[in-house]
Order: sequence, then C-alpha cells, then structure tokens
Amino acid sequence: MAGVRRGTATSSSTRTGTTSEEAIRNRWRRLLDAVEAVRVAVARGDSDETVPDALARTLDALYDLGESLKKGGGYSNKALEDLASGDGGGETTLGLLSARGAKTHELIDFGDLHTFGSHKYGEGPYGGGWAWQEFRNSDAWLHKRSAWYASRVRGHRVLDPLEVALKWLADRFQLTLD
Repeated sequence: MAGVRRGTATSSSTRTGTTSEEAIRNRWRRLLDAVEAVRVAVARGDSDETVPDALARTLDALYDLGESLKKGGGYSNKALEDLASGDGGGETTLGLLSARGAKTHELIDFGDLHTFGSHKYGEGPYGGGWAWQEFRNSDAWLHKRSAWYASRVRGHRVLDPLEVALKWLADRFQLTLD
C-alpha cells in the first residue's frame, strides 16, 4: 500500500473527505499513470504534441503529489528543499517541480524533439529524441530549484529524470512503484 512514513500522515479529513494518506496514494497513482503515458508516447515516437502533453500531465501530477506530501508530512517549501539538497534524486524531483511552475506561470511547454545527431545521449538507433530544454525560473525564491533543473534535468532524455524522481519519492516517502 502506498503511503508515507508512519507517523507523518494525518487521519484528519480534507475538504473533500479524503485523508492525507488517501490523497497521497491517489496522487502517487496519478503520477505513475502520467509517467507511463510519457513512456508510451516516447516509445511510439508520437507527434510533436503527444509527448509535451504527457509531460504537462506528469508535471501537474508531480506538483499535486508534492503538495499532498507537504501537507501530510508537515513540510514547508524550505524543509522540502533541505530534505532534497545534496541528494541527486531529491534535487532532480524539485528541479522538475520548478519546471511545473514554469509550465503554468511562464507558459512553457516542456519537451524538445531533437533530430539526428543533436542530442548528446542519443535515443533510438539514429540518435535524436525527446529531451528537457533550457529554462531558468525568474522567481528569486525558486533559484535553488531552477539550478537543480539546470544541473539534473536540462538536456537529459525526458524519461531519465522522471525515473529518478519516482525512485526518490518511493524511497523517501515509502511509496510503492507497482
């Protein structure tokens, strides 16, 4: 069963009647489903719209889960950054959360389709593929997360940082990956 570390979720109800643990479980499931949609779209070599749409859904699901984990675990933004700092998975996760803010507030659609030979890691037999593009958040309070995006997400194939984030979230908050 997906949940948070014992003692961190509260049993009080939110306005919709779900407990913090239920909210976390529901949002974790939605994030897993959204990442699977990215996997499928990338594997099929889908259009210029399908992968960015799946990434937008994934970033929204990640944000929703993050908000539930903060509420259920009593984390402030700073406490969450402290938890992530120095941990590659945590920094990747919060870097992705920074991208979600840019998607919403700076109207950025994430996912760049690189052509043959333009992607440093290559994807498929001839190179190219979907990658996270350049972006720097202009909000001063997000400077650290933006730097983590630049160092841990930007330029990587779209699935790689998502897989890292899933593993960190699963390990750190005792969520299951199946």
